[in-house]
Amino acid sequence: MPSRFVTLLLVCMLGSAVLSGCSKEQILGWFGKSDSTTPGTSSGGKPAKPANQTPFFHLKNPELKFANCFAQLDSFNDGKRPNILRISSYESPEAETFPSFLLYAHVTGRSFGSLVDQEIEASFYATTGEEETVYYHVDGENGAKLKIKITEVAENGIAGQIIGGSVQDTYSRAPLTASGNFFARTKATAPDIRD
Repeated sequence: MPSRFVTLLLVCMLGSAVLSGCSKEQILGWFGKSDSTTPGTSSGGKPAKPANQTPFFHLKNPELKFANCFAQLDSFNDGKRPNILRISSYESPEAETFPSFLLYAHVTGRSFGSLVDQEIEASFYATTGEEETVYYHVDGENGAKLKIKITEVAENGIAGQIIGGSVQDTYSRAPLTASGNFFARTKATAPDIRD
């Protein structure tokens, strides 16, 4: 537990930063490499409210449905690493159950709002059970990574579409052109304050 002096110092520093007009990104940049991002819109207006606010991930061709869907955006201020968008069926690796999926992509945007309407190429892995078929994106000359587009940002999540790319399974190895949609609850990550 931090001492009273350290706590008072942090409160004073953050208070002076807020009063001086520093943005959230500038303040969090003082503390480390990862910026915990909350949902926002690219226009700075009030977040939209998608019609379906129950989390789901529905991939068509192959037909895969997941009742849980969480999104996380890790934004790094060091300029050396890309920001990472993760959408998965579990909130943390320890909470993973089956069926399960993971979609991740390197992105340039630092907020969910900045990713709206951008075509994002993502790596994709899914399975219906621990010893079941594994589905994954096809890279290279025989296919393309999964392509997604975030269409709306709400206070508690993001809505999006799967607009292309190729998916195959470990048994048939026949690439299928993917499509579908999702609504993912957003989750914040704790800033990484280690150097």
